[in-house]
Amino acid sequence: MVENIKRCAWRLARGDVTVELDFEAEPVLVEYERLPPLHERKVPALEWAARHQQLDEDRPFLGLEAKCSPDYLIRVTTPAGKTLLVGDACLASPLHHGGSGDKLGAKPYTVERYRRTVGWASGGEVIRCHPLGGFALFPPPSEAWHEFTTLPGASDCLLLCPSPEGDAEASRRFEMLLDAVVPRLNVEVDT
Repeated sequence: MVENIKRCAWRLARGDVTVELDFEAEPVLVEYERLPPLHERKVPALEWAARHQQLDEDRPFLGLEAKCSPDYLIRVTTPAGKTLLVGDACLASPLHHGGSGDKLGAKPYTVERYRRTVGWASGGEVIRCHPLGGFALFPPPSEAWHEFTTLPGASDCLLLCPSPEGDAEASRRFEMLLDAVVPRLNVEVDT
């Protein structure tokens, strides 16, 4: 018998810091048929939905687009506040991903769209993705993906290309990402 795992989550806690990693979290779409026009609600759509839609406490994510399925959502809670990061993965090679010069379908653009359209509903408020909180996982080596690091409109997406045997550069990049979006976390990533 084969069972399919559709999504899973991990919760890591140390002291007053909690990191929650959700894989295939499937954000709930804003109920646009119920959403009042802006002149009647006076708050953005995600904030309205967080206050007026029924959400699963294990899946407290909202999305503004019907096609909204990031591979990874990372929630970080510290005494200083809450932070949301979003990521997606690609198994293709650089020659096949965004090939023939058309990079608009490349993962950094997908991550940027998710970064702008996904929110974490918590306590009646919405925690939006940090402006630097987007990452894409690509197969190693990282040098092969260089042209994807500075795509216009998606250049703030961090590329992680971890090797299965441990990768100091991928660890350094992930540590830099966490330090940029949650500076008080003071994390060290083992390689």
